[in-house]
Amino acid sequence: MRYFNFKLENKYFSIIIYVVAFVYCLTRVLYFWNLPIGSGDESVFLADIKQLNDFGFFESVKKQVSIPHLLAVYPLTYFFKHYIALRVLNILFAAAFLAYIYRNFKFKENIILFFAVFNVPSFLIGTNDGMFHFFLLLFFLESLLFLLKRKNNLKLGLVFLVSAFFTREMIITYFLAFSLLILYIILFVKYDLKKDLIPAFSLALIFLLLNIPSIIENKGLSYDNKTGVGNNTWVERQYLSQLMVNDGKLKNYNHVTWNELTAYKKIHGEDSLPKSVIQQLTFNLLLTFKEFFKDFFYMLKDSLRQTGLIQIFVFVFLFLNLKRFKENILIIPLISLLTYFVFALITISYVEMRWLTTITILSVVYYQYVIGSECFPYSFRETIHKFNIIAVFLLMIYGIVKIIPKLFILS
Repeated sequence: MRYFNFKLENKYFSIIIYVVAFVYCLTRVLYFWNLPIGSGDESVFLADIKQLNDFGFFESVKKQVSIPHLLAVYPLTYFFKHYIALRVLNILFAAAFLAYIYRNFKFKENIILFFAVFNVPSFLIGTNDGMFHFFLLLFFLESLLFLLKRKNNLKLGLVFLVSAFFTREMIITYFLAFSLLILYIILFVKYDLKKDLIPAFSLALIFLLLNIPSIIENKGLSYDNKTGVGNNTWVERQYLSQLMVNDGKLKNYNHVTWNELTAYKKIHGEDSLPKSVIQQLTFNLLLTFKEFFKDFFYMLKDSLRQTGLIQIFVFVFLFLNLKRFKENILIIPLISLLTYFVFALITISYVEMRWLTTITILSVVYYQYVIGSECFPYSFRETIHKFNIIAVFLLMIYGIVKIIPKLFILS
């Protein structure tokens, strides 16, 4: 595997951009670490720790927790306050991921990668996002290394996939992506995966045993318990929120309150809103169609803030090289595009880009590979990379200017 060893020609600009990158990453960490305790979904995981202390492991599993995350964070609670333990754990995952990239890919220019990792909130907030995306990323990257014939460690990759599966229910949104990758390896690479399944199956069996209290009590696996209120579901709340946004009665990127949802159902009936994702897809086909395109282009637009032009570059690269599908070079951008389609289809309200952390960072790593290949002339690759470096530099400057006043307010 070849790498594009791009170096900034001006050493002073090189120093400046690395200083800016350090300041940007530091301000991001400080900002999220100074958020009020229990901000957002962090309160769910603080409740999980308290529940484990009060009622023990098996009772906690009955009440729904993320088992791998709880097992990982609990030892840290002996050294840190609970909310700090949650945030420290994700920082450790970010550090472990960057160490993994350095060891296995050895990119000589990591500005964009550092920016991507610290730009997404998944590794900075006290939820199980960091663990979930860490495991999923390593599955895809181990598979990529296998396809590029760098190494064959699919056993470990499948173990990471099983770990992600039991960490967060969101794994279902990546089902088509990892299934396609596995099928590609079996059918096109003609690799016999059976010999690599034993460690993954063994780990899955252990997690299934740990899930027994939830299976008995809830007829399903134990995941972080982000449920609705009363007989209201999150799908209903998100669906009504989007209806209100479309009618101009609610600002975009907001949700109606649970009380507003209850009041709406009292007037219009219990069946006036879809209660599950499957019902949501067919409840109003015209709305589903409109929101699909709106969400897809929103994700593309927001990807500019996440990685510069990299995500769009990866998708364009896919369409320019469709005839090379069997050369292993297109499976990663195809997976990325497929996942974008899935989120655009199943999300009626706005998409949170942290859900796409795996795809965002995977695309950055893949981009580093592509610009080191012979797919484009060197001068073109150099121009594209310089543009992305400058774009990320400006985004970091903007981020620092925007965050610093907020830091003073939080402090």
